[in-house]
Amino acid sequence: MMKSIYENIYTSQQLDEISNMVFRSNLSEEVPIIDRYERINILQESIAREDFSVCLLNCSLFLLYNLKLYLRHTLSSTENDNLFLCITLLDPVDEINDVGFSVPNILVSTKLVASYLTQDKAVSLKREEYLGRMYGTLIDESMFACYKVITPDKYGDIIRYYIVPKLW
Repeated sequence: MMKSIYENIYTSQQLDEISNMVFRSNLSEEVPIIDRYERINILQESIAREDFSVCLLNCSLFLLYNLKLYLRHTLSSTENDNLFLCITLLDPVDEINDVGFSVPNILVSTKLVASYLTQDKAVSLKREEYLGRMYGTLIDESMFACYKVITPDKYGDIIRYYIVPKLW
């Protein structure tokens, strides 16, 4: 059972896409942890749908920490010093309401590009009504900083949460 969960989250295609990301000092890359529709039917055989979001966040945190280790050995020391990695959740409540779960993304960027994550955007994920109940036990605020960025859009505000490890 566990093998089928991980095989359907960490597909060769996803891992190749993440490992082939090119680090550029002025760009960001954001890759979803799973193709949200292609693998869902297979995952439903192994895990309850209401647990998808938590499972995917757990898997994205695992991947994030291992990506940091991998990049430590593949990037130059200057690039490593400038590296910014985190998990993002794009409109997670809307996504959960639409498809039943939220797909985390791995964000690879630079500290300069991420400098807009200022203290006024910091939130306690545990206090975010819906997300706090879902993710509150996973995201220990002594280990992670959380930011909420709202971007106006002609179709409605886009809400993106950034889950940033405090210690590497």
